[in-house]
Amino acid sequence: MCKVKHVRSLYRHCFDPSLGLDFMMCGYARPGVGNTSTLSELQVRWYCLLLNGQMKLPSCEEMQKNIDRRINFMVNQYGHSAERIVPLVDFLDYLDELSGEMGVRPEIELAR
Repeated sequence: MCKVKHVRSLYRHCFDPSLGLDFMMCGYARPGVGNTSTLSELQVRWYCLLLNGQMKLPSCEEMQKNIDRRINFMVNQYGHSAERIVPLVDFLDYLDELSGEMGVRPEIELAR
């Protein structure tokens, strides 16, 4: 049974660690700057890779560690706004982390 109180307690705002692939919520990562549709598309692509076995979710313990780390990061990054806006994520950080795991993160050199 799902014990999650809000989307921030889901792994990547998608998965309850206790349910694994049995239930996925897409579109509940709300960037402070950027758009939700880009994040949602990446989440769906990730879910497809998980479903067809090309990727695997981490262990329940590893997912929980990631959730705790993200909660601390968001509270430190956004302060009071992170408490008010529960699905809040950092757009580039979320994209970079997930796309990096998927192997689709573009390598861009910054001009200096």
